[in-house]
Amino acid sequence: MHDQAEDENFMLDKLKFVIFILVSSSDFKINNVLSIYYNRQSIEQFFDYIKNKIDILPLRTLSEETLAKHIFMSFLASIGFVRINKMLKIKNLSFNNSIDSLKRFNYKIFSSRIVLDVPTKKINDISKALKVKISKKTII
Repeated sequence: MHDQAEDENFMLDKLKFVIFILVSSSDFKINNVLSIYYNRQSIEQFFDYIKNKIDILPLRTLSEETLAKHIFMSFLASIGFVRINKMLKIKNLSFNNSIDSLKRFNYKIFSSRIVLDVPTKKINDISKALKVKISKKTII
C-alpha cells in the first residue's frame, strides 16, 4: 500500500520536468511567458463561453472597434443571463422554460394602448422571481 504523501512527492518531482513550449511572433520576457500563456487560455475560454453557451452569432467584423463592441455587448448579455438565471433558480424555475412561458404570454396592440392577457400562475411566479411587476391595467 502506497502512502499518499509519497505519491504527492512523486508527482511534485515529476512536475519539475514539465516543459512549456510557446511559439509566437511576439517578443516576451522569459519571466512573463507562463502568465501570458494562462491569460491567453482565459481569453480562449471566454470566447468559447460566449460562442457556445450564449449562442452568439459568428464574429464577422471588419474592424477591431466593431469586435470590441460586439464582445462588450456579449459580455453584458452574459452578465444579464447569469443574474436572471440565478434569480429564477432561487424559485426553482428554469431559464429556458421561463423564456418559453414568456413567449406565450399574449397581449394585443391597439393604436393607443397595449392590453395584456391575464397572467398565468407560471408568469406570476416568473415575475415575482425577477422582481418585475406585471401591470393589471391597460398600458397606454
